[in-house]
Amino acid sequence: MNNTDLKYNGWREENFFYTTGWSDPMTAIAQTVNSQIEIASDSIFKAYYFTVAVRQGVLGAELLVGNWAGDIQINDSSIGKNFFNVPGPINGIQGDGQFPYNLAPPRIFASQVTMVISFTSNVATRTEVNLMIHGAKLFQN
Repeated sequence: MNNTDLKYNGWREENFFYTTGWSDPMTAIAQTVNSQIEIASDSIFKAYYFTVAVRQGVLGAELLVGNWAGDIQINDSSIGKNFFNVPGPINGIQGDGQFPYNLAPPRIFASQVTMVISFTSNVATRTEVNLMIHGAKLFQN
């Protein structure tokens, strides 16, 4: 699948969001958890933005945090490659948590693709992470 959107000009776009949901809790330094996003089989997906939310604290009393000392790696199974050469700081995508990370140019994902997202904690505080991809499903006119 070509990762440019040239061949998709003229296709109908419908806004759609994919999310990992909240990850399993990480409670130790260097602990890694994996989450997945399954792209639906009904269409190609064009991703425009990533947003990351992080909550920390005691179970039932977690708080959303703007900055988190953790790393992320995303693997696209359709091409069998990671997004980053090594896991990178989640703040590279999250920033201060107020704005989504802009994928420029947008990234195209084939239908029936599984994305594996690995989160690694660099703190010993109970932490859960949620990654959301903002984009559009593409349908031929």
